[in-house]
Amino acid sequence: MTVLERLVCPQCGGPVPLTTADTTPCPSCQHTVSVPEAHRSARRDTELVLTNEAAARRWLDRAGQEPSKLLSAFAFLDGGAFWGCAFPLLFIPLGICLSTMLVPSVMAAVAHVRIVDVWDDTRQAAVTIGLPFVLLLVGLLLGGFGKKRTLARAGLHAALAARAPSGAGGVWGCRACGAPLVITTDALSARCDYCQADNLVRLSQGRVDAVRSRRDALASVVRTAEKDWKSIRSDLRTSLVMRAVFGVGLIGLLTVPILASTPTHASASDFDLTKPPNQMPSFEAHRKSASTGPCTPTRLTTYVRAVEPCDEVGCRAYVLASPLAGETLEVQGNALPAGTRMRLEPRKMRMLDSTWATAPMLATSTDAELVHFPITEGGWYRLRLAVPGTSAGELVRFCVRQAPRP
Repeated sequence: MTVLERLVCPQCGGPVPLTTADTTPCPSCQHTVSVPEAHRSARRDTELVLTNEAAARRWLDRAGQEPSKLLSAFAFLDGGAFWGCAFPLLFIPLGICLSTMLVPSVMAAVAHVRIVDVWDDTRQAAVTIGLPFVLLLVGLLLGGFGKKRTLARAGLHAALAARAPSGAGGVWGCRACGAPLVITTDALSARCDYCQADNLVRLSQGRVDAVRSRRDALASVVRTAEKDWKSIRSDLRTSLVMRAVFGVGLIGLLTVPILASTPTHASASDFDLTKPPNQMPSFEAHRKSASTGPCTPTRLTTYVRAVEPCDEVGCRAYVLASPLAGETLEVQGNALPAGTRMRLEPRKMRMLDSTWATAPMLATSTDAELVHFPITEGGWYRLRLAVPGTSAGELVRFCVRQAPRP
């Protein structure tokens, strides 16, 4: 077998990439160099191989790209620095904030419901504890994906990186024999016309130095990276499935016992509507017991347990309601004095406790008037009635009905 001699510039002695044309300019001094037939033939053979292996060349070009910053960030999620520092200091508090702020906001915007009212305490606790570990699962999956892809790519770069130009105007050299490479526009790989070795080009010098300094440590990764691409993807899928099973199992181990426990609720019969609404009755049970049928007004002092003493201003009473979005809270009065005030106050959560909203929906009633409160967000509400007159409690008749959606 005849060994093809390297084509060099007769004027400056610099290496000259091959071409199928009769002449080509020297990359270093721009002198016109004649290309012998043997060299033109070698270049034609290489181009034929590249044409027949188009799919493989596309994959090699993709593999020749340096890892994106996003992929490198994913790889960081699989490191000890993340699990030792970032996760306990950032992700656990972030998960708790998401469960207490983002999830309620999303549910209010999408389902028009306050989950702190509608969900019992076990479900809320499961979300609060489980969401940080959902982030853990996401970190496991993204970290595994990023690390395997970046290591496999680093292995390819370490094994296939071409020799970078020595200076301005220089040419890329073959990683195996050092011969000049012909690099087409935007290509990230090139095949040597002399020894037929495949090379990755256009890698930054920092990237080349980084992967070559780790060549020994990456030896096994290089061998893995040289396997068939489908096998690499299969390994990646297996790794991600194992991580997903681990993450889902961990989340289930933490949340299932919480969901299986008995929720704690305040007694509906002893619930005091004049105090802060921290522990509430069962929302579902209260809805089942709420009146949805025809309204028959009854005397104020016997209708509801939470009645404040009457004074010179009048009498006040409270009714607990549990409507959902789209329903209407109807208040039917009978012999209500002019100036009777009704306030529908939604329950609002604060940092350490809850309260009835200070900006309620207001309505003013007159005798025998039916008052409607359209509900736009499901949850707990307190209906407050203020009736003028010191003896109003003996005279006023009213009832409250949660009208279902039309």
